[in-house]
Amino acid sequence: MPRLTNRWTGDVMTNNSVSVDTFFVISGLLTAYLTVKEMNQKGWRLDWGVFYFHRLWRLTPPYMMTLVIILGIKQYCGEGPLWSPVQPHDKHNCEKHWWANLLYINNFVYQKTPCFQFTWYMAVAMQFFAVSPLMIIPFYFKELLGFVVCGILFAVHVIITGVFSAQNDWATSLTSAFNRDTDVDYLRKYYGLPWYRIGPYIIGIVVGYLLATYRDKIRLTWVSSR
Repeated sequence: MPRLTNRWTGDVMTNNSVSVDTFFVISGLLTAYLTVKEMNQKGWRLDWGVFYFHRLWRLTPPYMMTLVIILGIKQYCGEGPLWSPVQPHDKHNCEKHWWANLLYINNFVYQKTPCFQFTWYMAVAMQFFAVSPLMIIPFYFKELLGFVVCGILFAVHVIITGVFSAQNDWATSLTSAFNRDTDVDYLRKYYGLPWYRIGPYIIGIVVGYLLATYRDKIRLTWVSSR
């Protein structure tokens, strides 16, 4: 495995963490598609307060319930020789840092002792959602302007990722980072930070706009639909 992960040809097999990016693409696509449809009816001055409130209302209550379960009930939900040493890890971290999760900034703070390390995704997705109007609204005024804004953001993302990857000699995949014993720094300084992950979300925004704008204008034949 170490030999495989140190070869660029092995990235096809070991870089399965890239599959997470498909969720960012889908998230950006749905956000842009629904927002563009609504802007076409109501104009760009939507009730942006409601826009953000709906997102928070859908995610935060179940998120809070999960934290309550971990802090109060989880200790009674299992047993076994490994339960005692493993179980307190999340509980102790969440007792200290639960507020960072509910503010969706846990990918920035307390990275060494995270409350639910895997919830970096929720924080990043919320941060992308927060800035999504900056990418969607330009399309309303002029299509070319929207493409330019998204193109510039995507180019900046690629440059930043490339430069800092080279400077820090980051691994090409999470699996490679584990084998090089650099997984902690890889997770803290790269994997969960939004400016390194926003590329797929921008692609989703553009595709969502195209679907919302041209889906009904393009007639699919039986050949192109297959």
